[in-house]
Parts: sequence; structure tokens; C-alpha cells
Amino acid sequence: MTTIHRSRRTLLRVAALLAAGGSMVLAPGVAFGGSATSSAVPTAGAGGSSFNPGSAPSGQCKANFATHRNQVELALSDRVTRLQALQSRVSGVQHLKSSDVSALSGDLSAQLSGIEELQTKAHSDTTCLQLFEDAKSMIVDYRVYVVMTPQVDIVIAADTEAYVEQVLQGLEPKIQRALSICQSTSATVGGLNCTAAENAFSQLKAHVSTAAQVTSTGGNGESISSAVLAAKPSGYPANRSIGTTAFSATRQAQADLLAARADLETLVGIARSAKLGGAKGTA
Repeated sequence: MTTIHRSRRTLLRVAALLAAGGSMVLAPGVAFGGSATSSAVPTAGAGGSSFNPGSAPSGQCKANFATHRNQVELALSDRVTRLQALQSRVSGVQHLKSSDVSALSGDLSAQLSGIEELQTKAHSDTTCLQLFEDAKSMIVDYRVYVVMTPQVDIVIAADTEAYVEQVLQGLEPKIQRALSICQSTSATVGGLNCTAAENAFSQLKAHVSTAAQVTSTGGNGESISSAVLAAKPSGYPANRSIGTTAFSATRQAQADLLAARADLETLVGIARSAKLGGAKGTA
């Protein structure tokens, strides 16, 4: 097999890893405080009234206590469902770092236990003040929607991007060897467009390098995942900027990785269009 044939085959093998690279980039959900799911207690049905845990209980609560308790219990049940879904996501993601799986699983388990305890307590409440305190704790102490949900989204996105970066960086030496047949004075070798291939390779390396830098330092100087995991529900809303910064960083890394994927596709396209029969090549 000639060097040209081997180079072309190497680039085509790179194509087989393409799906394990750029196509795995995930967009995180929402930054802290930006969830589309409201953290408020659901309103009562027609003819009822809403129960606002942000204000002290009123005479209206006493007149509609059963309705308001049902609202709080429904909100708690929704949060149990959400936390269980988040646990399933964390356990089912293939490229989540083991340390991040451990951290997220511990936080989610603690949250779930706390919410389930509130469920028991709220069901036994007999006064509006008790119900008010439980509803307030449900939101202020746990922040299931505005902290925990986006935290899981962002960590999964950041860890997946880190994995993709490693995959692409691992391909770089192989691509470099495949392009070793190109000489600085040759535009085409054996049908392989060296100028276009080397330009695409340079762009690929630049995009991957930028993405890796963002992923490792985009959390205000530390990795995105580390910064986000350090943000706790009790710190909200003061720590909201951590989430918004991390969210922006994952989007930036995603853009660079998608650009790197396009560069890789360009390289594969060049390899596929190369002539198989050329021996020495032309300048």
C-alpha cells in the first residue's frame, strides 16, 4: 500500500469517529433562575385562589385551607418527579465524570429526601402558618427548578464537551501523520489537496484548543463543572451569576466544537475526493 493510500485511509477512519465527536455536543438547558418551569406553587382551580408562600398566611388561607394544602402537596409531588428524572439523567449519561456523578447524585438524593419529608409534614399540617412554612421551605431551601435542574443540565453539557475535546485532540496526531505526505512546496500530492487539508487541520486544532480552554477555565477561572457544582440552593439568588457565566461558557465551547466538526468533515471530504491511482503527485 502506498503512503498516499495509507494517508487517505487514515483520514477516512477519522470519519468513523466523527459521530463520537461533534455530534455529541449538548446544549445545556437554562442558567440559574432561567428555568421555564415556575417555582411557584400551582394556583387553585376555577373559583379558588392561589397560595403564595412568599407572603404571610391570611384569612383567605383559613377559608380555603384544604385547597391550599392540595396546592402545596401537588407542588411537592412535582418536585419529587423532577428530582427523580434528574437522577435518571445523571445515572444514564455516558460521559459524565465519575466525580461529578458522585456529587450530583449526593445532592439530588439529599434534595429528594428533604422534599419527601416536607410531603409528609404538609399532609399533616392543620394551620395556615404550618403550611406557609412548608411551602416556603420547599422553594427557598431546595430550589429544584432554578438551581438543581440547570445545574444538572450544565454539568452534563460541560462534561460531554470535555469528552468531545479529548476525542478530537486524540485524533490530531493521526491526522498529522496522514498529512505527512504533504510538502510545503506541494499544493497537491497523489490527488490529495494538501493546501486545503492543512488549512482545515490548522482550523480544527485552533477550534478544539479554544473549546478546551473554555471548558477548563470558563467557570470564572475554574472548570465549568467545578464552578457549577459549588453553587448551592441556599446561595440563590446571590450565586445566579455562576450559572449564567457557566451557561454562556458551555455555549461558547459548543460553538467551537461544532466548528471543529465542520473542519473535520472538510478533511474527510478532501480525503474522499483524493485520487487513488496517483503515485508521486504533482506540485
